[in-house]
Amino acid sequence: MIYSRYWRIGLILLVVGLLAFGANPVGLGGEVEPECIDLWAANADGEKSYIPGSGIGEGINWATFIKYDEDFLVVFHGNPASLLLNQQGEQVGVVVFGGSGNEGPVTLTIMICPEKLFWPYGTNVYVQGYDRQPRGNPILHRFEYQFEFPQEEPLIVDFAEYYGIHVKVMEK
Repeated sequence: MIYSRYWRIGLILLVVGLLAFGANPVGLGGEVEPECIDLWAANADGEKSYIPGSGIGEGINWATFIKYDEDFLVVFHGNPASLLLNQQGEQVGVVVFGGSGNEGPVTLTIMICPEKLFWPYGTNVYVQGYDRQPRGNPILHRFEYQFEFPQEEPLIVDFAEYYGIHVKVMEK
C-alpha cells in the first residue's frame, strides 16, 4: 500500500503534537501525573468543621479547623494538632506550634508520614487565622498565608484563636 507524502507528514505532526501537549499514546512512554491528596489540621477529636455537621466521615465539606490551645506549644511536651487525610480521618502528619503563648507570632512545624511527599507543584501549605470560630466553605486561594513547603525558614503566622491549615501532599 502506498501512502502519500502528505499523509505521512500529517501522521508525524499528530504524534509530535500529542507529545508536545503531554498526551501519552500507548507505547510512547511517559509518566502518570501524581494525585494531589488534601490534609486538614484538626484537634484530637477531629470534629471542628467549617460547616457544622459535615466533619470527618460525613462527606459534604470535611474541611476542619483547630482551636488554638497553649497545649499545642512546644515549650516542654506540646501536643501537636493532627493532619487528617480526606474524609477518612486517618492521621498522616502533625502540626506543631511554637511561640510565646497568647501573643506574638506563632511558628508552625509541619511533619508528614514517610509514605507521603509535599505536593511539588507550587503552593502546598495554606494557613488562615481567625479571631472567632469560622463558618462556611473555606477558599484556599484566599487564605492569608500560603507557602511552598518544605522551605528553609520556619512558617511564621500571626497569633489567632483558630486556624485553618490545609496541606497538599502526594504518595511517595
